[in-house]
Amino acid sequence: MSNSQDLVSAAAVTAPTVTPAIDAPKAADAKGVCSKNGWSGKCAGGKCAGGKCCCCGWKWAPVALIAGAALGGVAICGASYLYKKYVSPTKKKPTKSIGLTPELHDYLVSVSCRQNQLLKELEAETHQSCARATMCSPLDSASLLQMLVHVTHAKKVIEVGVFTGFTTLALALALPDDGKVIACDIDEKWPNTIGKKYWQRANVAHKIDLKIAPATETLDRLLDQKDEIGTYDLAFIDADKDNYDNYYERSLKLLRRGGIIAVDNTLWSGRVLDPRDSTPPTEAIRKFNKKVFEDQRVHICMVPTSDGITICFKI
Repeated sequence: MSNSQDLVSAAAVTAPTVTPAIDAPKAADAKGVCSKNGWSGKCAGGKCAGGKCCCCGWKWAPVALIAGAALGGVAICGASYLYKKYVSPTKKKPTKSIGLTPELHDYLVSVSCRQNQLLKELEAETHQSCARATMCSPLDSASLLQMLVHVTHAKKVIEVGVFTGFTTLALALALPDDGKVIACDIDEKWPNTIGKKYWQRANVAHKIDLKIAPATETLDRLLDQKDEIGTYDLAFIDADKDNYDNYYERSLKLLRRGGIIAVDNTLWSGRVLDPRDSTPPTEAIRKFNKKVFEDQRVHICMVPTSDGITICFKI
């Protein structure tokens, strides 16, 4: 035999035999606990051989597979139930006001919102077509805005944040025929693809002046026209939170005494109370709420409609 053959033979003799862990014998400890699964058994000093526990006789690969499948099935079913109950409905059903169960919100709408059928259709299309449909105000919010139009006898309205034109339509429907909504947004997609057809069908398109530009620029252009200052009756702000103070200050200048500014999302889904949330939008809402509370130029009231609406009456 050659030297190389001797080395091969020696390696074959001395190398340990490797077998899959599932088949390797497992000794139980001195207390009679099976080393396979940690359960107490009767195999003290013995072995669990052949992939079986000498305590119960179960084979571990099939058992693990069955147990894993069962647990996975439970997890999937649980997740599916929670998704259908709490997540999926928000994509199919209208937005509800903060703190209300879907059932209570449905009741509220059924006894207090005398809404135009086109508003309901626009809301439904928004929820069917838009991934961010929760940006659409709920029906009771639209009713509140229409009430503000009536109590102020509004003819001139500013809206900052149009989205699909739901609240724009609500405001226009409540205005007299010679009324006007200056509707400000930076994105022309949703007003043009969804909102406008409903404005036209409702015969209120002539009341809506859609301005596609940063709202601060649109408001500044109005302020440059001196005869526009102090002539508006109502403003509704529902746009990027970082600019809330800018929109508020400009709208307040354009508003007449006795006019109203309504500002949406001031409860911010409760995030205003979360000390861990220091994101710019949340911080902006907190600062805005504090400022308005201390602002002696207005009387204020915050109502838990939609995501919290702060109503500011210009003194």
